[in-house]
Amino acid sequence: MHANQVIEHVKRLDHFVTEVARVLRPGGRAVVCTENLASWHNIAALVLGYVPFSATNVSSRGPVGNPCALHVGDDETLVEAMQHIHVLTHVGLRDIFEKHGFRIEANSAPATTRCSGARPRACRSAARTMRISSGSSPSDCSPT
Repeated sequence: MHANQVIEHVKRLDHFVTEVARVLRPGGRAVVCTENLASWHNIAALVLGYVPFSATNVSSRGPVGNPCALHVGDDETLVEAMQHIHVLTHVGLRDIFEKHGFRIEANSAPATTRCSGARPRACRSAARTMRISSGSSPSDCSPT
């Protein structure tokens, strides 16, 4: 199962993770990509007193709190589906899956990967990627 730039838009994280477990076959894997709140460009924005890039698209009226945000100056307003509800750090993403009994097999952020999202245009860094394995069966995701 692959979820690229999805989890930050989901209202109920526990439900999302439960559904990932439900649809995976026994021993299946999930690859989850999302923006990393602890990435260097988000930390730099905070140091400068701005909202982190990953958290600027929370209003239907456009980006807030950062004049360098990806969609600043766009004519269109952000539709609700584009708005971020949760922005996680790498540790937070790992923890939510581990709390549901998943095992993290690998995690990475390859420099050559370009994912969509609210990042500075000049420096589109990769989102954190995790390869996650379910337990012995989709209905039994006990910790491994």
